[in-house]
Amino acid sequence: MIKNAELYPESRLKELQDLTGIPYQQIKQDIFSLIDDNADLYKEPFSKLKRDMAFELGLI
Repeated sequence: MIKNAELYPESRLKELQDLTGIPYQQIKQDIFSLIDDNADLYKEPFSKLKRDMAFELGLI
């Protein structure tokens, strides 16, 4: 996740949005494997840990 945060800064994510037409939040979710809804945290292993790391990295 840290490596992806370095490879995909906010400017790169916005550039991908402009090139593909995919919404910014969806690109971010796909690259960082984030789960939006707290109710879905139990569906994927380590999803709470991933969400907490993303919060600490400033991704959410």
